[in-house]
Amino acid sequence: SSSSSSSSRPRLAVTHAIDGASNCLAYAACTVIVTVSNPGVTILSTDSLSLSVSGPPFPSAPSLALIHSTKTSLAVTVTLPAAPAGTASIALTPTPFVSIYNVSVPVLPQTPRITSVQPSSATSAGGTVVTVTATFLPKVSQATDLAVTLGGTGMSGVSLLWSEDESTSLTATVPGNTPAGKQVLTIAYRTGVQQAAGSNATYNYTSAQLLVLSVGASASCVS
Repeated sequence: SSSSSSSSRPRLAVTHAIDGASNCLAYAACTVIVTVSNPGVTILSTDSLSLSVSGPPFPSAPSLALIHSTKTSLAVTVTLPAAPAGTASIALTPTPFVSIYNVSVPVLPQTPRITSVQPSSATSAGGTVVTVTATFLPKVSQATDLAVTLGGTGMSGVSLLWSEDESTSLTATVPGNTPAGKQVLTIAYRTGVQQAAGSNATYNYTSAQLLVLSVGASASCVS
């Protein structure tokens, strides 16, 4: 009977893995290996398998490649172009049609990191203007979206040089009476609405160290 045939049919299952990594990351291309157990059809080429991907705004179309295909196993790679964080919803539709193979792939935010602080030292008298560059901070349109501190004290004169999806640069002035020694310079994103899980509180993203010298001291290098 048809009910008997349906109950004995192997169960379709769709899984995925990331080629060469544990996760897909924002602003980096990512290759996803999609495996379908018991697809119910043999795919001879990608001409018989349509690909649809929704989610982050991809700058170009994701691509599809066939690894192997039998009636009991299908494996393909889906290459996602670099895009913002989000969830990529992948749908594969075979011809002849038996089912749509769906899988959701998280595209995680990159970890923000300060990549440059110039100059790398200042004096405790304050007044030194430093240029700070960081990667993967949320894109901002004005300096007031960022809170920059040194040793827990707010830095003045924060001015935004540029802010893009992958890089942000700013200048800020070292406050007076900053204790000598290696002080932690922190950039925080005030509104926290883009990548801070919806929190409206100040959200600290990244930090680095700035060597503060006593007035009259000097240093030739900082490790």
